[in-house]
Amino acid sequence: MSYARKDKYDKAIELFRDINEESDSNLRRFVYWALAKCYEKKEDYENSNNYYSQSQIIDYHLQTSSLIFWINWGYCQRLNKKYERSLDYFQKALAIAKELKKLQDYQLKKKLPDLKNIAIEV
Repeated sequence: MSYARKDKYDKAIELFRDINEESDSNLRRFVYWALAKCYEKKEDYENSNNYYSQSQIIDYHLQTSSLIFWINWGYCQRLNKKYERSLDYFQKALAIAKELKKLQDYQLKKKLPDLKNIAIEV
């Protein structure tokens, strides 16, 4: 991953492609995502979008990863001047963020003690 830095994107792409050839199908989606980011940093938005589309990380139901995925792809579309697509992807990220907020609120409520019962016990 240290190659996925400025001026070493070509080496990173080469390594990610090698990993992709050797990896199982579960890891492949994340490798595609990494390739998409490398191409984005090289300002090769066509290849970047191609790998974002192959990644389909959203199928994993990992909401936090999905949120980051849609933000990244939206940013790439914006850099590529595809503003309508960018907006669509940012809106998907926003919807996921709202769901995460609901989940966090629900989990917090489950953890809080029932204050009525505490007052009675005192």
